[in-house]
Amino acid sequence: MNITHIINLLRASFIERRKMLLILTIIAFAAAILESINGLAEISPALPFGFLIVIAGIFFQSSLKRNNSAHFFNLPVTAGEKLLHAIIALVILLVVFHITVIAGTYVGYYLIRPIFNSAENILIVRGMSIWELNILDLEAYLSCAAALSVFLFGSIYFKRKAFIKTLALGVGFLIVIALYNLLLLFIAFGSIDPFAGGEYSWEITSRVNMLHVSFSEGYEYIIFPIITLFFLSLTYLRLKETEV
Repeated sequence: MNITHIINLLRASFIERRKMLLILTIIAFAAAILESINGLAEISPALPFGFLIVIAGIFFQSSLKRNNSAHFFNLPVTAGEKLLHAIIALVILLVVFHITVIAGTYVGYYLIRPIFNSAENILIVRGMSIWELNILDLEAYLSCAAALSVFLFGSIYFKRKAFIKTLALGVGFLIVIALYNLLLLFIAFGSIDPFAGGEYSWEITSRVNMLHVSFSEGYEYIIFPIITLFFLSLTYLRLKETEV
């Protein structure tokens, strides 16, 4: 693993995408301001993840184009270095987008919002903790890492429209999971609505909670890392296969 190769790949990657990254940064800053002015600053932490998913979904697409593929896959760097540079680039962009969104939210909520509010409503601003909103829990970062690994693999697996195809497959998978949960409810209660009888039952409520705990709670800290490592491994193998 050559650090110089990785740095050169990062430099080339950022130069190639500089216009898109600048536009996304401006959009993130403006969106955070608008949301905070409207009192919707809670949405701001989701913006960096949304932008990162789009970038991950198209990360290797330019390398698959006919004019660029021969150059990219003949570079004197290993598949591991190419994968590592992609991971580092996404981490750097996550930090940049987070800082941008926090700055935009502070500007909108503490500087611009009071201008459009009366003196009585300015007190609301003092109770707002922008920093705490943007410090997310471990589960959020693990789920983001899993999603990014999926879209990163899709960007090298599909030659065209990788983001749209990966998104369609992801939505289809979520629909299958939703149907699976409905099937569990049907098996457990004979109906997909445990409150269909119209009577509130503590026994039914406890059974629904037990079903939820049994099949979801606590496993995300195991499932998300496994998904991330699995799709990163597939991305590495796909890079080696494409080079051959």
